[in-house]
Amino acid sequence: GQDNYFVTQVYPAEEAAKITSLIKEQQRIMQEGSSEEAKLQKFIDIFCTMLEKNDFEGFKNIAAGLKIDERLADNEAYRKIFEDLKSIHRKYNYRNVYSKVFRQKRYPIYRGTYTLGAHEYDYTYINFKRNDGQWSITSIYHCD
Repeated sequence: GQDNYFVTQVYPAEEAAKITSLIKEQQRIMQEGSSEEAKLQKFIDIFCTMLEKNDFEGFKNIAAGLKIDERLADNEAYRKIFEDLKSIHRKYNYRNVYSKVFRQKRYPIYRGTYTLGAHEYDYTYINFKRNDGQWSITSIYHCD
């Protein structure tokens, strides 16, 4: 038979503990893998459907945790964000953005959070967080 050879590198104890922690987190994600990814993909599909059907009230519900600019009334601020996201979705389709970016592992699901978007998608990033098995939008930001 063929021998298996493993190359190991010696790390200081603190660094080794960090690496071990990251490996365990990645293993957990891989074990949950499809279910976590499937739940996020379903949530993104719901989010996209809300944009397509102009479901402003539904959007406000899934993005209820956003910190809104205090200079604007809540409804006005949510409406502006919603309209901006609809415009970006029409250009790029967030379903496609998710598929492309997630598959490239540019922004993997990490500790129950996920970022959708990139500079090439109008510099807009949407942060999702999983709480009690449910995804929600926690922040949206735009880089200039």
